Amino acid sequence: MRSFQPTILRLSLVAVGILCGMRFASANELEDWQRMQPITPRGYVCGYTAEPVQIDGRLDEQAWEAAPWTADFVDIEGSAKPRPKYRTRAKLLWDNENLYLGAELEEPHVSATIKDHDAVIFQDNDFEVFLNPDGNNHNYYELELNALNTTWDLFLNRPYKDGGTADNAWEFAGMKTAVHVAGTLNDPRDQDHGWTVEIAIPWRAFSRSVRPATPPQAGDAWRLDFSRVEWQYDVVEGKYRKVPNQPENNWVWSPQGIIDMHRPERWGYVQFTKRAAKDVAFVPDPTLPSRDLLMEVYHHQKDYFAAHQKYAGSLAELHLGPLDASLSKSLRLTPTAEGYLAQVDLPSGAKEKGPLTVRQDSLVSAEPDPLAEALKRAGKNRPELEQALAKAPADQQPGLRFLILNMPDRDLHDLSAAYLLENLKLAYQAWNESPWKKDIPEAIFFNDILPYANINERRDDWRKEFYEKFHPLVKDAKTAAQAGAILNQKVFPLVKVKYSTQRPKADQSATESIKAGLASCTGLSVLLIDACRSVGVPARFVGTPLWTDNSGNHSWVEIWDHGWHFTGAAEPTGDKLDEAWFVNRASTAKRDDARNAIYAVSFRKTPLAFPFVWDPDIKYVSAVNVTDRYVGRGKKPPEGMIEVAFKTVDAQGRRQATPLKIIDDAGHVAFAGTTNDERFDANDHLSTYLLPGQRYQVELGSGTAKRNETFKPERRDGPYTWTVDAPAKGSK
Repeated sequence: MRSFQPTILRLSLVAVGILCGMRFASANELEDWQRMQPITPRGYVCGYTAEPVQIDGRLDEQAWEAAPWTADFVDIEGSAKPRPKYRTRAKLLWDNENLYLGAELEEPHVSATIKDHDAVIFQDNDFEVFLNPDGNNHNYYELELNALNTTWDLFLNRPYKDGGTADNAWEFAGMKTAVHVAGTLNDPRDQDHGWTVEIAIPWRAFSRSVRPATPPQAGDAWRLDFSRVEWQYDVVEGKYRKVPNQPENNWVWSPQGIIDMHRPERWGYVQFTKRAAKDVAFVPDPTLPSRDLLMEVYHHQKDYFAAHQKYAGSLAELHLGPLDASLSKSLRLTPTAEGYLAQVDLPSGAKEKGPLTVRQDSLVSAEPDPLAEALKRAGKNRPELEQALAKAPADQQPGLRFLILNMPDRDLHDLSAAYLLENLKLAYQAWNESPWKKDIPEAIFFNDILPYANINERRDDWRKEFYEKFHPLVKDAKTAAQAGAILNQKVFPLVKVKYSTQRPKADQSATESIKAGLASCTGLSVLLIDACRSVGVPARFVGTPLWTDNSGNHSWVEIWDHGWHFTGAAEPTGDKLDEAWFVNRASTAKRDDARNAIYAVSFRKTPLAFPFVWDPDIKYVSAVNVTDRYVGRGKKPPEGMIEVAFKTVDAQGRRQATPLKIIDDAGHVAFAGTTNDERFDANDHLSTYLLPGQRYQVELGSGTAKRNETFKPERRDGPYTWTVDAPAKGSK
């Protein structure tokens, strides 16, 4: 897993069959979960020490005498497998500076060969530690070491099965490790007793967790597990040699149920106390049944997605089977643009407040129920929204919930159940009838067909009338792009609306523009988008506050057909998209200048607000920055080069704006830029053209946070991705 881009190396390692304890998307997630769920994670009480601990690998200090041993390690798959051949056990301590870990590994023939730090240590017999301080399945740490005291430490933003990446450049800053061999290392002529491990990790090293990188409080509990990899060896010509074609043994403290250590939901619990560990009883996690219920939903959703290429929008679709009635009565499922949130209320004895949530990437956290929060904000209009939720058909519930979760407060306060249900029915009808439905992802339908409004315009009933008026125009169209181009040619003459600065106002609704017969580029764009959406064509509002030549602002339309394509409203270019008079002006836009960037409206909430020239105080219309798609138009890769995209994310998987330089072997800067953060479209990445297969250095960040990686570009579907530290709040 040692790589600037772990995905590439993980796949190559799998290809040569050297990965241990790590699997990816299972052929059947439910079968995995059925083996995992019956296992109760083990618990350990970690006592505080005021005595000094010398890291020499011997575990003979007085402080260690007071620390209890864990239960003996078992096979990673649990009691269904034979008891390990050799005994392994561990113990823990803590003080105000460090977490201390010790282990004793029985081994008659101690051997190790790997000497390079951050090499793939489990190719030797090794000892491994996995730590998840937040207990949320994300942002966890891994340490491996062999009998030579060679280490490999890494940070993972999420499990591999959820698209996680390993940051192998990350280090446990200030960590100390030591190994003591009770016998002789790498000498088959005698028999050894085994080896012991001693580790001290400073609290400050856990800087990528949500919790502060400080000592825990008494009573806190972390998720943690230990693993031991044990290979079978023969003696050949006086040296140890692995027995060919034999898999490794994986022995662990808290069993996983399957051969995959990257399932933090089944790691054990370490409970911290300031008292002597022997005087404190381990307290089981009262939220574990709730967590298991959410993971039941998660694994069913993984299987559902594999079968349908989308997540279920309701619990009924998952066929969960018999559940604990006392827990499941509060279980609920909310579709989101990214996937879903499943929530369950916590028992009264839990430290966390509010419901417990799991989302599509297995992140478990205590968060408010977003739908309940939206209904609360609706105030006196809440009964209307609840009526809509009660009456909406099951297959349309995901769409209605998306609307309620993302609509601005003005709509939460005003929209009636009848208005929402009519909009919902007609939007789904148009989508289902369209010949291009198979090409429209559900997330695009939610965000760019289903919404009843584009910007801050008046909320009108337009879908039924527009469908009846405009569907005949596109009845023979085969693609969304073709339909969009036809509508741009025929809608405006049909409804007798033309461009004019004498229109009544800038932010006209479509029906207001038809009544006036006049509209600016904004009103024309709203009218074309509504016409598109009425017949199942995804469309969105795009604009810039000011061209770079200071000639004014402009608005236009983007239409989705295997990606976004632009067109000027009432400015058709025949049957073609991606042609317009403003292409040259748009090519000079500046993505990092709020005045000169190009933005697309998003009904789904984003961190960015669309900049309204006519009313800068409006902040409730979300947007994504799409400038780069226009600036780079018309460029073709230079001969022999390929386009390469880059992305950086923080520990929570949120995109970050990180300075990046690409340096070739001659030391020349081949490219420099800043990666896109959450203000930009999810598919919009910093990119350039590079020579495939050539070695490049990547310089990430600046100042003291700067670090270097090495890679060789290759053709790929997604961007090269690195995990970086998020900037401190308030920093620029």
